[in-house]
Amino acid sequence: MRLTVAIPTYNRNQVLRESLAHLLPQLTDRCELLISDNHSDVPVEETLRDFLSDYPQVTCRILRNRLNLGPTANFMRCFEMCETEWLWLLGDDDHPAPDAVSKILRALDSRPDCVFFHFALEVFQRKRTVFTAGLREFVHSFDSWSSLLFMSVGVYHRPTVLPNLRYGYHFGYSLAPHIVLVLASLGDRGACCFSDDVIVGHQSPMEWSPVSALLGKMILLDLPLQDDVRRELARKLRWRPSLEAIAVMLVKSARQSGDWRAALYQYDQICSRVYYGDRRLLRTMRILAYRFLVRFPSVGYRLLAASLPLLARVTKFNITSIEGIKVPDRFERT
Repeated sequence: MRLTVAIPTYNRNQVLRESLAHLLPQLTDRCELLISDNHSDVPVEETLRDFLSDYPQVTCRILRNRLNLGPTANFMRCFEMCETEWLWLLGDDDHPAPDAVSKILRALDSRPDCVFFHFALEVFQRKRTVFTAGLREFVHSFDSWSSLLFMSVGVYHRPTVLPNLRYGYHFGYSLAPHIVLVLASLGDRGACCFSDDVIVGHQSPMEWSPVSALLGKMILLDLPLQDDVRRELARKLRWRPSLEAIAVMLVKSARQSGDWRAALYQYDQICSRVYYGDRRLLRTMRILAYRFLVRFPSVGYRLLAASLPLLARVTKFNITSIEGIKVPDRFERT
């Protein structure tokens, strides 16, 4: 039973070297290293040639795309080019824990029937390991969409997910093609493991646009799902961020670009997708109120602060953060 550690990368050659310094000493004869260079300005192979020569025992392939395919397609390329039974998709700027590989191999040996292993994060730890069977149980059991989305803690049974690679490409706009493969592959019985082991020692901040993530993630509901599974997935996808966060991010964008119409369009699209099917009166009132804030930020904030006591108690959400074009830290990541 062999494992490929696949690293998609683009223009972060030095950062990649730093991550490999944590990874390479851990690799055994059961492991292979695959690096998918998304047409970096300086080819990754040139940067790593001398570094990899210090680890002659490591089986390594560096594949360079002819063009920059974008991050999600580069993720899928890793699944395409992997030649082993198991694949660990590792971010080029995430540092593996000192015992990450041994933990993964031990998990694979103990439960070779699993389709997907999802390990814990230092910032999102689990009290115990949980196993699920089938898509319905998986969707009802995963603890957080943001932790599930973090690619560097996922290990995949390649023969099971590879036949559904087309879904990963088709739903690439969701920014979650790796999770799409899992959702499309589990069926009624596919086993998954949510492990309490931590395998990433250093997690880099998310760099994708929160607005892009919000616009894209709800298309996952277009997957062929049973109605109760779709409803539960919708509930977990819409959990974050808050309407306050959406409004602040888009006001910041409008102030920077001078185009409030674009911000208003994005707000309407996000709300129609994220809150589809949520017809509660209070939700509708909040959507309209924050829409007014996006259109008229200074006046809108004063009216909202006067009419919504809850907003006034959100201490980091204030007119200074809007006029200073600074997104409060609590809303920075989704």
